[in-house]
Amino acid sequence: MKSLGFVLGFAMLLAACSNDASRSTSDGTATGPAGNLPAAHGGVNQVLVVCDSSLWAGPVGDSFLYYFGAPYLILPSPEPIFDVQQTSPEALAQQPQNKESRNIIFLANMGDEKSSTVRLLRADLGEEKIKATQQSVGYNVTTGQDKWASQQQLFYCYGFGGRKLAQGIAANFPAIAQRINEKDNELIRATAYKDGEAYELQDEVLAKYGLHLKLPKGFMQEAYDAKSGTMLLRKNDGANDIVYDVLLRKLPFQDKSQLTEQGIQKIREETVGLGKKAKFNMLNIAADDKLPIFVEDKPMNGIQAVQARGVWRDGNFTGPFVSNLLLNHKTNELIFLEGFVAVKMDGKRNPIQMLELVLSSTSF
Repeated sequence: MKSLGFVLGFAMLLAACSNDASRSTSDGTATGPAGNLPAAHGGVNQVLVVCDSSLWAGPVGDSFLYYFGAPYLILPSPEPIFDVQQTSPEALAQQPQNKESRNIIFLANMGDEKSSTVRLLRADLGEEKIKATQQSVGYNVTTGQDKWASQQQLFYCYGFGGRKLAQGIAANFPAIAQRINEKDNELIRATAYKDGEAYELQDEVLAKYGLHLKLPKGFMQEAYDAKSGTMLLRKNDGANDIVYDVLLRKLPFQDKSQLTEQGIQKIREETVGLGKKAKFNMLNIAADDKLPIFVEDKPMNGIQAVQARGVWRDGNFTGPFVSNLLLNHKTNELIFLEGFVAVKMDGKRNPIQMLELVLSSTSF
């Protein structure tokens, strides 16, 4: 039922999409390519919420943060899914640079006629759309783009009454988050490969594992053990005190039990042990037994795969890892592919997102 709810929520959001919001604005600002707009600014996972301060301070604001500010899955210390900043329409007018944010979400209780956010939505969306919402489920989300900047996403989330608005937030969170993540991935990808690709290393991985893996320039082969078929790749980002490691191993496919939660955890433990036995220069990345490991079936580019996410611990040093176990039907082999990061700074969410995107570039 949870998956079905996600599909319905996404379908509702797609059905509500409108270009009207991207063609006209309540303050007369030019929009679209003809308006010669500045480029939107903001990093990945950043969201600006525009709503009345009184609405934000109440249950609606709490509901929004319950979803958008929830902890990101499996990190050593809590970090939110999105970095949320809230401002009012009045403050937005006084801080025009915020209008150029990459992701803006408007929240409005359409039953509050004194609300400046409501007036903004009525001007941008039109009375016909709003009236149709009132006569149906009582809440809706309409999307727009390039209102104040190019490559800008806008989400107008509104409902008639605080309770309906909170329902709309809950129903549409998966679809809104997916859209933001898709755009963010474009920025993550551009940043990861800004210096190019490690073509020679990619050829080496292909020769040894039959795996196409798009590796950013800067990755190098740290170690390889021919006996166990285990390889360690590494990239040092000295500027940000981040070490990105990728551990690979090829092994025969025996039965479906390998592609289960217990199977991938066992293979992970074995692979880490093989790396240690081969004296790979890496941290002891044993899974933190005090924290859960999240496992799910996650096909990648048409490849049957299982993914595990968790936290490794080496003394007082911790970091996130993401493991992918891929089945090559042509060779009847499994490829174990794990990325883990060692970060001296507090924020570990963005580095593991970048590494996860690199690992998802696989194909046979």
